[in-house]
Amino acid sequence: FRATPTMMIKLKDKTAKNITLKSAKGESYIWKGGVGATGSLVAYSAICSHQLSHPKPDINFVSYSGQKKTMSCDKKGMIVCASHLSAFDPKEGAKQVAGPANEALASVVLEVDKKGHIWAIGVLGPDQFHDFFKTFKDEFKEHYGGKRKAKKAVSDEAQALPIENYSAEVILV
Repeated sequence: FRATPTMMIKLKDKTAKNITLKSAKGESYIWKGGVGATGSLVAYSAICSHQLSHPKPDINFVSYSGQKKTMSCDKKGMIVCASHLSAFDPKEGAKQVAGPANEALASVVLEVDKKGHIWAIGVLGPDQFHDFFKTFKDEFKEHYGGKRKAKKAVSDEAQALPIENYSAEVILV
């Protein structure tokens, strides 16, 4: 959907493959791994599976730590939610590795064609989009002109921005 924030990350190393993950409801699914020439390109929902924290134009609490360790996890290269210190491992399907979150982030299934075009073809994992749209409907009025416009499906092309160009302040703890 137009208003569902996602993050695409080219990791330093190749990811694990065929990781079995479970939703909070106990449903299992298999994350196939990173794509691209090096098997290191991944994409995830940037909506925290704990309490729906997400990037906003004024502030972002959900970020990729890169080569930094954070307060939420002593491992480098994690996706962290600064709201309640949950951490997720992007090399293993964004499985939860620290904090109160009890499931992985939803993963965006990617394909790369022969010309190098990247296609998002689906989503695996927790489906929090209904709750997300219900909870933040006032935010969608402000930023998108209403919930219906925010829920418009992306069918052709999505704009990708470095997080610093979207959020005025990026919090990483």
